Amino acid sequence: MNEPLNHTVKDINGSVVDLNQYKGKTILIVNVASKCGLTQQYKGLQELYDKYKDRGFIILGFPANDFMGQEPGTEADIKQFCELNYKVSFPMFAKMKVKKGEGQSDLYKYLTSKETSPGFEGEIEWNFQKFLVDKTGKTIKRYSPKTTPEEIAKELEKFINKSIKIGKEASRKKLNTGCRMFKEEFILKKTPYRKKQIIAISLLFISGISLIFLESGTVLTTHESIRKILVNAFEGGFVGGLCDWFAVWKTYNAIENDSLIVAEEIGQWVASDLLDKNTLKNQINDVLDSPETNEQIYKLLDSYFDTKENTKKILENFWAKIESSVVEYIVQYNFTLSEMSLITNASSDQIIINTIKICVGDTLSKISEEQEFKDFVGKIVSQQNAMTKFVTMFINIPNIIKQYGEKLKSGEESFSENEQFLDEMVTIISMSADKYILSWQSLSVEQKTTAVQALINAIARDIARNCFKIHSIT
Repeated sequence: MNEPLNHTVKDINGSVVDLNQYKGKTILIVNVASKCGLTQQYKGLQELYDKYKDRGFIILGFPANDFMGQEPGTEADIKQFCELNYKVSFPMFAKMKVKKGEGQSDLYKYLTSKETSPGFEGEIEWNFQKFLVDKTGKTIKRYSPKTTPEEIAKELEKFINKSIKIGKEASRKKLNTGCRMFKEEFILKKTPYRKKQIIAISLLFISGISLIFLESGTVLTTHESIRKILVNAFEGGFVGGLCDWFAVWKTYNAIENDSLIVAEEIGQWVASDLLDKNTLKNQINDVLDSPETNEQIYKLLDSYFDTKENTKKILENFWAKIESSVVEYIVQYNFTLSEMSLITNASSDQIIINTIKICVGDTLSKISEEQEFKDFVGKIVSQQNAMTKFVTMFINIPNIIKQYGEKLKSGEESFSENEQFLDEMVTIISMSADKYILSWQSLSVEQKTTAVQALINAIARDIARNCFKIHSIT
């Protein structure tokens, strides 16, 4: 056990990476974040990497948004942040969950489990927890988030030197293993092509030895012309044996070992053609425009949506299947830095503000005439002190709101003193879209879930009500 490199992950650009490719290096694995109090450690990590990278040292950075939402951006945001602010050049990977629980990445399950990482197990404490892995791929040290790269540098030297010795021993073992594998794979392996390969190797060996003897003068011939003929013959035998050996081995090896890769490449090629957006769109349009298809669709609707009861049942089943996924997506969605920047800039655009105010004005005009709103205002006034009650006897609040709303709708900017107060308040509200989003993101998961669930239920009821209206018409 204790071999964390036996995992596949995605890098910051979305490409799949087998961590085994880093075996043979001394590795520091770090979970990072862009908005943490420890983010400054990026500087020290880059300096550590620059100092020791030519001696077989590498840092692997894994962004995680597990601690107070301190890595909210996309991979593109994270990459840009690291390059612009800290000139990070060590490998960075896609965001992943590092804390224990549902969704934790396989890599960090391995690093924190007692069964797989004895002596280094335990929950990830915070951003910038660090694991040191030696050249054999085994974890040899765990550092707390507060341990700085400068402190690690003091003992990294001995680990790298130790790893060099281990690396030399591993190289010798690899050489011995390689020789044994060559012997087993190319000479002694029992395969359907073994007889042909033995013939090719024999021809290669005999021709090669004969060429050496002829060219070195060990074998003498009475005539130069005969020697040249023999040399040409054995050269041809040598080249033919070499080509035959590789051709036979490569062909069968591809069939045995590479068939899945070839199949995957063919599948991707076919899929990229068949699932091309425009191709697929044209194919769907052709199907939908077909009279036969339309007839079948009408029959299907008549069969399953023939009564209100059947329609209700189908809609309930449909919502039951998608509801939890929709709610989870909305609740878990986090706005990126670029999205927040766009919303903030849009919120200060005067044309957008005026448009929002026109919509608010139309709304105010309508609600000011509703009896429920007038009763609500009256209830508020009745709860005030005597002086406030006396003053409001001379002020028609619903009428002021209606007049202000009408002026907003018409684009008029001349307001009375009371209307001016309303206008300032509406302007502030119209410019606060980014603050609404920040407030939403600060809610707990339970609060978000309750709100989104209520919205989804209202949408479901509205769709059902409209479907029933269609039934009544038909």
